[in-house]
Amino acid sequence: MKSLPRKLKQCVGGFQVTLSSNFDLSSITDTSSKIEIRGLKGSQTSKTSTLAIASEPSWPISVKDIFNNDQGEWDQDQGKLTLTIADGKTLQGNVEYVFSFNLQLANAEYEANPVTIEGYTGTTVVIPLVMMESGAGNAAPLQTASRAFTMKKIGQSVSGPGQDNTLYITLMSNFNIQSTTSTTSKITVEGLVGSNTADSSSLNLIGLNLESRKAVCPHHSLCQPHPKAGMPAGIGCSVRCRRN
Repeated sequence: MKSLPRKLKQCVGGFQVTLSSNFDLSSITDTSSKIEIRGLKGSQTSKTSTLAIASEPSWPISVKDIFNNDQGEWDQDQGKLTLTIADGKTLQGNVEYVFSFNLQLANAEYEANPVTIEGYTGTTVVIPLVMMESGAGNAAPLQTASRAFTMKKIGQSVSGPGQDNTLYITLMSNFNIQSTTSTTSKITVEGLVGSNTADSSSLNLIGLNLESRKAVCPHHSLCQPHPKAGMPAGIGCSVRCRRN
């Protein structure tokens, strides 16, 4: 029986697919062959016929020019990616291909769906519908975690009564925190009771260049949410504030 060993996992920067068939899947002028990957529900990426398909740089076998214009047809509503073999090209049998594509994750927590694959030549099914082997846990395709601070630390420089004190805060989120011209994002730290420092709307944050909004942390991140910058997901930022 014709088959496709098939793997799909979510990784940093996109989705990685591993495919190998036990026969040649080819397109000619009058008859095209294609592969359909279904079950990719939950993405925010809009429908497009030009979803970029990229070869894996570290893999010796390239898919360049095998699929039409190195692109796939993405249907957001159906959660389906269609990969059409270009005219005169062949997805060779018994060869393992590795390639990737990008889809935007859901804007909130989302549980990954089972993903299937099927192959056609013209309208004839030549590879029956089968489940793909998906990555586990957060590597499952379109698995989206709930929003969270993945790093959240606070400490201080001194503990003697009445001394000027510096509080150190380190934060990292798993999503981008950014303000726009119409919507302001903010981070609130509560529970800092007991200080003699009076209320203020302009408590100095040491370590931030407030004019350019660029942090001086090792990652060179834009940590102060405002219309032209944000706190990028997965980047740790450290700031300090002075309190008595």
